[in-house]
Amino acid sequence: MLPITIYNEFTNYANFALAASLSIALGLMTWAVLFVAIPGVLLGPFDLEPSVQDTAVRLLAISAAFQIFDAMA
Repeated sequence: MLPITIYNEFTNYANFALAASLSIALGLMTWAVLFVAIPGVLLGPFDLEPSVQDTAVRLLAISAAFQIFDAMA
């Protein structure tokens, strides 16, 4: 095999891995932004009691912070 062929194979796999990791990280950050921006809309379909929904909104804020730091790690 030619060295350039081997190089191209490795860079193609590296580009695929980079694209996959970026898409996962950006997806997690998008969910984190949604958790912070519109928690009531995300919880709306579950028909929760008001006290449970207030607790769920606080927990969504905690999970949003976790999502951001997890995506950066």
